[in-house]
Amino acid sequence: MWVSPNHPDPPRPAEAPQETGRRLATFPRREGEELRVNLAEYQCHPYLALRVWECQDGQWWPVKGKGVSIRLREAGGLARVLAAVADQLDRQRPAVEQRPAARGLPAPQRTQRYREDFDEFGSN
Repeated sequence: MWVSPNHPDPPRPAEAPQETGRRLATFPRREGEELRVNLAEYQCHPYLALRVWECQDGQWWPVKGKGVSIRLREAGGLARVLAAVADQLDRQRPAVEQRPAARGLPAPQRTQRYREDFDEFGSN
């Protein structure tokens, strides 16, 4: 049955969609939510997919509007920017504790104190 995309509450399929590509890392967020990094492909073009997934009724669903696709040619530049941000944070905060590593990745070598309750869109 076709449903207009403008429908205020489109019906959700009974089964959660399958994750595409190969998962490279998973970063736990708040309870029942995680950020997944996948190496995927679209029309023979590889890309990195960063998506937030949440668990609803025992199934994992991608959260609408909380994801980004990175072309592989952009990955090196993005990695350099993220490394610079991490270095800046290291210089600003004392090294007190080590944050748990993302599942599937080795633990970070530098130690850092992070606020696990930080919400970049909240009032923290």
